Amino acid sequence: TMQWILRDFIKLHLLMASAARVINYCHNSKNEKHEQGNVKEVKPTKGKIDIHNAQMKYLEGSELAVNKLSVSIKAGEQIAIFSHQKGGVTSLIGLLTHLYELDKNAIGDLYLKIDNINIKDMPISLLRDTITVVPQISVLFKDTIRNTLDPWKQHTDDEIWDVIDFVGLREVIEMQDKKLDTKISGGSHVFSL
Repeated sequence: TMQWILRDFIKLHLLMASAARVINYCHNSKNEKHEQGNVKEVKPTKGKIDIHNAQMKYLEGSELAVNKLSVSIKAGEQIAIFSHQKGGVTSLIGLLTHLYELDKNAIGDLYLKIDNINIKDMPISLLRDTITVVPQISVLFKDTIRNTLDPWKQHTDDEIWDVIDFVGLREVIEMQDKKLDTKISGGSHVFSL
């Protein structure tokens, strides 16, 4: 009985913390400087990432979720970040995509730069268009192959086919009657998770 109460209380706490993060994100997204970056529309093209002394808190007065992280990733270098639970990967991704800001009360020089451009000076949409995150859990969207690979309709069919070639799925997709317009659904016979 006491175990059930404690377990349910912990579960409720976790759910409320998740809800608080969503509310915090929704509140912060309304206040974002969507297109007010201080830098001209200069899109990073090489991919060099420099993080220096990064510190971040989810809420004012809480513990640091990221504490004095410094790392330099060369342009073109592929990395993978592995971590145990509460290892800070989500926090780091939140910082890189400007969902969260560096701790304003931190002492010293701290920054996140992509190709020597401080991300706080980049328009949010440009920054988020620049970064790709590959999740650990596979997800299939219920849409066509074309719309799943190019949801903003920014690429030609040739470019989409180049990506499909790169990942080795051309034969599978060419076998479908509608090719790129094949619908993907939860019970899809084309792909499985």
